[in-house]
Amino acid sequence: MKNIQFLLLILTCSTTLHAQKQPPLTISTRSQLISIEKKMQRVSERMIFDTSQEIRQKSVYEYIKLLKEALKVEGSYYFNFDSIQYMSRVAPDDSTFRVLTFQLTLNDRTVRHYGCIQLNKKASRIIPLLDYSDTFPLVPQITLSNRNWFGAVYYKAITKKVKNKNIYFLFGYDQNDVFSSRKLVEPMWIEGDTMARFGMPIFEKTSKTKDLLTEEVKTKNEMLYRYKIEYASQASVMMRYDEEKKMIVHDHVMSKNPKHDDLAFTKIPEGSYEGLKWEKEHWIWVPYVSIGEKETNTPIQPVPFKEKKQLKHLPVGK
Repeated sequence: MKNIQFLLLILTCSTTLHAQKQPPLTISTRSQLISIEKKMQRVSERMIFDTSQEIRQKSVYEYIKLLKEALKVEGSYYFNFDSIQYMSRVAPDDSTFRVLTFQLTLNDRTVRHYGCIQLNKKASRIIPLLDYSDTFPLVPQITLSNRNWFGAVYYKAITKKVKNKNIYFLFGYDQNDVFSSRKLVEPMWIEGDTMARFGMPIFEKTSKTKDLLTEEVKTKNEMLYRYKIEYASQASVMMRYDEEKKMIVHDHVMSKNPKHDDLAFTKIPEGSYEGLKWEKEHWIWVPYVSIGEKETNTPIQPVPFKEKKQLKHLPVGK
């Protein structure tokens, strides 16, 4: 199930570069890149589907070697790798760089992420991304770099100005493990031609928790370095940038049992939406976002979990 979600995600986001204006590649350059691409396609099949973890890992190293070879070719920035189904390619509107990411699933159903940032310059400039996620017990709320990257497969990039500097917000999917998956948005900027930074305190989140014994409600205000939602691995969860609303919008996820609401692997979408709006150079959390033909400023009232099964037995028209 999780591999299917991953493949659908890649197929959705791999067309990001197609709409950009692309200078023509020479016949010899295109031929060279197509030859490498065909080798990558064969290797990627083993990397994703082989039943042996050892072969999958060896295939990753071979795949990375071929990718590096391809990206060193002059003009390769504008080569889309169309036949590679298992690698995400996203770029911001200014086309100053693109991020290429992919993953390896291990036998214990955890994943390792791989990727690089290719700068749009005549001379090849590649910034490698090194996955250090297994060194973090939780999603880290600190600034990281490409050398200790948290890891994700990115499927969208948008740009915002912060103190007259372009900050790129990358939308990512992290398959995580057999129990839960994550979607996240994290800010990124590039320093020189060799370093990328990830994460800054730019997401203002307000949350309320209720003590099950005392019923006391506590309010917590945070400034997060990266914004994430974590949910049950079998669930399908939406997180996207709404161009019309100019907001980040995502499913509200919760556990069927309120006592388990702090357990991410029990959470699934329950029918309403929340999000983030850009205001005064930071994202402000919005607890309710209306989506659909009849939009209002009031919260969507989803069907309670316990009533959903009963609705299936109602007569048609009720």
